[in-house]
Amino acid sequence: MNDISIKSLFLNYEIRVMPNLQSFTGNHVTGKPLTKIPEQKNSPLEKVLFDPYRIVRVRHDQRCLVAGLFDQYRIFYNQPSNRQLADRYIGDRLLHNESVIFTALINSPDAIAAGFVQLYPKYSSIYANKSIILNDLFVLPDYRNRGIALKLIGAAIQFAVENNFTEIQLETMHDNFPAQNLYESVGFKKLKQPTQFFTYFIKLGKEQSM
Repeated sequence: MNDISIKSLFLNYEIRVMPNLQSFTGNHVTGKPLTKIPEQKNSPLEKVLFDPYRIVRVRHDQRCLVAGLFDQYRIFYNQPSNRQLADRYIGDRLLHNESVIFTALINSPDAIAAGFVQLYPKYSSIYANKSIILNDLFVLPDYRNRGIALKLIGAAIQFAVENNFTEIQLETMHDNFPAQNLYESVGFKKLKQPTQFFTYFIKLGKEQSM
C-alpha cells in the first residue's frame, strides 16, 4: 500500500468513523441519541480498532512481563524451570541494551503477555554491516494459532527496517515444521547446508585463562 492510499484510508476513516466513536467511549453529547456505528466489513481498519492483542517493546522496568514467558520458553527446550534466572537474564539484556524484546499483550485490564520475541544485534567486519538474530520466539500454548507469532515477527521486521539492519537470521529445529512454515510464509529463505564455514566453540569459565 503506497503513501497516497494510506492517507486516503485514514482520511476516509476520520470522516466516516471518528464522529461515531463517541458511542464506544460513552461520551456522547447530552440530549442526542447514540448513533450506531455501521459495520465495516473487510475494512483494514477493523483489525486496528478491534485487535485483541497489541505488540509493545519491553523496557527494563517491564521485564516481569516476559520473565515468565522466557522461563516457559526454556522449559520447551528441555531446560529446568528457574524463574529467578529468567528474570535476571532478561533484566541484564535490557539493562545493557544487549537485546530488543517485543511482547504481545492481550487488550484487557490485566494486560496479560501471551508471547514474546527477542532479538540480538550482530555485526560483520567483512561486510561492514549489522544484522539481527531472531533468537527467541514463543507464544503460550493457550494463545497459539491466533496470529500472535506473525505479529511478533512483523514487529521484528519493522524494527530491523527502521534501524537499518540489513538482515534477520534465525534457527529452528529440523522437525519444527509449524515454525518453518511460519517463517517461510513471510519470506524467510532456508540456507542450504553445510555452509562454507565450520562452526567452532570453546566453553569459558573461571578455570579457563590464557
